[in-house]
Amino acid sequence: MFFVNQFRQLEQTMNKKPQRRIAMLLIAPSKYDDQGFVHRYLKGVITTASLSTVAMLTDQALVRSTFQRDKVTVKTFEDSIYWQKLSIAWFYWIWRICCLWYSCRRIKIKLIVGLVGVQSHQFPRAVDLIHLWQKRGAICVIGGSHVTGSITAMLDGLKDRGNGPIPCPHQMPPEIQSLQKEGVIIFHGEAEPHPNGTDAWQQCLRDILDGQPQVLYRGGQPDITNAPLPALTGPAIKYFSRRLVPLNESRGCPFHCKFCSVITIQGRLIRCRRPSIVLDYFRQLCDRYGRARVFITGDNFARNKYRQQILAGLSDLRRQGLRITFMIQADIDACLQDETLLPQLAAAGCNMIFFGVESLNQQNLLAAGKKHNVGRDLSTLCAKCHQHNIIVHAAYMIGFPFDTPQSVQQDIDQLMAFGADHVSFYIRGPIPGSEDWINLICSGQNFDPDMNNYDSFHCVTDHDLRMSRQECEATFQAAWRHFYRIPNMIKARQRFTDRSIRWGLLLVHLWYWWSVKVEHSHPMLSGFYRFRSYRDRRPNARPLSFGRYLIQEIWRHLRYLGYGLAAFYTFQQVELETECSLTEKKIAVTGQLRGIGDWFMRTFGEHMSRRWLNDFWLGYARNRWRLLHPLVGIRWHIKMLPYAITEIVYTIRFAWMLRQIIKVVRA
Repeated sequence: MFFVNQFRQLEQTMNKKPQRRIAMLLIAPSKYDDQGFVHRYLKGVITTASLSTVAMLTDQALVRSTFQRDKVTVKTFEDSIYWQKLSIAWFYWIWRICCLWYSCRRIKIKLIVGLVGVQSHQFPRAVDLIHLWQKRGAICVIGGSHVTGSITAMLDGLKDRGNGPIPCPHQMPPEIQSLQKEGVIIFHGEAEPHPNGTDAWQQCLRDILDGQPQVLYRGGQPDITNAPLPALTGPAIKYFSRRLVPLNESRGCPFHCKFCSVITIQGRLIRCRRPSIVLDYFRQLCDRYGRARVFITGDNFARNKYRQQILAGLSDLRRQGLRITFMIQADIDACLQDETLLPQLAAAGCNMIFFGVESLNQQNLLAAGKKHNVGRDLSTLCAKCHQHNIIVHAAYMIGFPFDTPQSVQQDIDQLMAFGADHVSFYIRGPIPGSEDWINLICSGQNFDPDMNNYDSFHCVTDHDLRMSRQECEATFQAAWRHFYRIPNMIKARQRFTDRSIRWGLLLVHLWYWWSVKVEHSHPMLSGFYRFRSYRDRRPNARPLSFGRYLIQEIWRHLRYLGYGLAAFYTFQQVELETECSLTEKKIAVTGQLRGIGDWFMRTFGEHMSRRWLNDFWLGYARNRWRLLHPLVGIRWHIKMLPYAITEIVYTIRFAWMLRQIIKVVRA
């Protein structure tokens, strides 16, 4: 009887007027490595703010449109997350099954795929995804910083830069032209609606649903004063190792840096959200997750006209018992000029400031248009930040006109002496949309045509370099190794009295150490535990047999095991020596071992130290082949037993401690 009723319902449905259904995928693309494999990890570190923002704006646009919202399915996916990749495959097969089922019911399905927040190094991967989905009948839309920056610089022209006239060919970028010829819809600018009522994103969706899309839509730079912030759903939290939520409280930058594309994409006028919207977002995070850990992504929070109200509101929320911490980006000059800024930030819960130091060479700063950094006292700034338990995170670029391997080494030594706790290194390159980039194009200079290499990890041009590209990349790798040495990481953590800040800095150092040394990727683009799919490679990558792929995978996982052990004992030493140095006046756990009682206290006591252990193992290793001698070797082997037991106990204790550190920091 059940099947008879189902058949009757199906028969009645087929006699009805056909309906339309929409399946919409919003994808934040990843990038390829040098072998053509996609960067995809078990756990990401920093989620894509653009993805959740566009998802929210899509929902709002569909609600305001005449199309019924219940006929639309919107999904968001992070291409760099492994489980999200499985979800995309799952969604695709569900869509195929639905097509077969709904075709029997005479219901039409339209698939729309949007590539969201596409940066220059992600553009090749985004293009390949577009080709993949177009073969399956999808209508594709692409937007993001690369699209906006390159079109603005090459087609519209850069103005109001303060650096003199800037050339412009007034033509569409070639890679964008190719997509337009393939029927891809280009979205330039931001997707938020303008206060005057114009909404480019809503118009784009409406035209797609009506079957008459344009080739180019321009969202411009709308006023975001009353623009809401996106809800945290889907991959925004679930697939990331830390609940570090991006919050875009403002857009725009007032400066004239030639290497930067932010002023091309977001403009030089700083547009800010109302303080009430920002504070409500912090409250929602606390209500939902018990605390708010936020990365305020505005390019320069110190120049936000509402910063006083925001910081005062956050201080009030913390006094009410809400757990709030956040990091900001700010310029050195603003933090030095305003004596009240750092105390206000500390009271509001700021625990890290990202400073665009870029270079300590004054000639480099002048050549790059970063004049507001010239002559600034970075040492005083670091000392003031440390007084308020604020971590100093400096950005340093390699590849300026006056850089040499020796000058970079000296600059890094100065950064460590000034008190920079954490440094992100970048290779200076012509970022598409920047003034440097358009000058190179118009002057006919040679630079790498592969956008996949524009990830700040590869040198893509010889222009203005006193080094070769190979020397520049070697200097870049040496900079990471030099700064993230064990003594310097210990020294950075010793500056803070708050143990939770020391623990947070330990995990940040671990993340950076692992990304560069193991994943060979910039930490801002990396994650934890990478997966490489043999079937999901770049189409133009060098051919690789499956047998060779398996051998590489086996070797890669063996390296994971080796580097995992190295990271464990490296950061065990960093943690133990930091805590030991803060308590060595109270208890002596260093120096030579002084009997069984001293060994028991060092092994099972409250404080641990690796100095005496390392000294013994170095002495043990110096014997080398003498350890095989029956008389000499047996004496050293017996002497080694208590140290080996201590090593086992320390390993177990630190593993438990690391578990607690991760639990506390992630909470």
